[in-house]
Amino acid sequence: MSNLTSFISEAFDDHLQFLSVEAEVEGVIYNALPSEAEIAPNLDIGGVSDEADGAIIIKKSSILITPKVGTRIRVDGKDYRIRSIVESVGNPLVVIEYSGATER
Repeated sequence: MSNLTSFISEAFDDHLQFLSVEAEVEGVIYNALPSEAEIAPNLDIGGVSDEADGAIIIKKSSILITPKVGTRIRVDGKDYRIRSIVESVGNPLVVIEYSGATER
C-alpha cells in the first residue's frame, strides 16, 4: 500500500468516528461516510430531474459483494436504488450514488 493510499484509508477511518451513516446492500451492513452526489440533469417525463439523491463513501476492502447498479440500498433506514458506483485504480475508497427507490 502506498503512502497516499494509507493516508486516505486512515483519514477515512478518522472521519467515520465523527460522521457516519449505516448502509445496507444485499444484507451486508457498512459504516459509510455521507457524501454529495454529482448531480447531473436527466431528461424525464415532465421535464428535467436530477440523477441522484445522495452518495456514500466506503472502503473497497470492506465490500464483500460487489453491488450492481439498480440494486436496492438502505441508507439510515431509507430505501433507495444504486445509480452509480465510482471507483478508480489506486483509490482505496468507493463512492456509491443512489436515488429514491421505485416500486415495481
